[in-house]
Amino acid sequence: MSMELVNLIRTGEINSIKEIIKSNPALVNACDQRGFTPLILATYMGQKEIAKLLIENGAEIDAQDAVGNTALMGVCFKGSPELAEILITKGANIDIANNEGETALSFAQNYGQNAIEQLLIAADANQTLEENS
Repeated sequence: MSMELVNLIRTGEINSIKEIIKSNPALVNACDQRGFTPLILATYMGQKEIAKLLIENGAEIDAQDAVGNTALMGVCFKGSPELAEILITKGANIDIANNEGETALSFAQNYGQNAIEQLLIAADANQTLEENS
């Protein structure tokens, strides 16, 4: 992923991002050295409109970074119920486990994100998955 795209996501420059992905659609799923995709970065930065734009343009919603975290897991750590709802509604797999066996639900529980925990439970998140501790 280009530094230009990273900076545009951080600053929320949606119109510039639209132009970049229009000229190079493959960038919606490009990764940086940590395995972050534009969607993972946008959700981590709380950029709701950019996240929606990326999903609408083919971003892989369940892409995992180098340690196996998804955009939904990042949202559960950072604490944005609105973004969690967007990802769940758009079809994110709520039961994916990262390299440590953690899931979106375990992140929400471990970081006290009660509203997101309730969204995940309402979406039938598997409550019996065991973490690999």
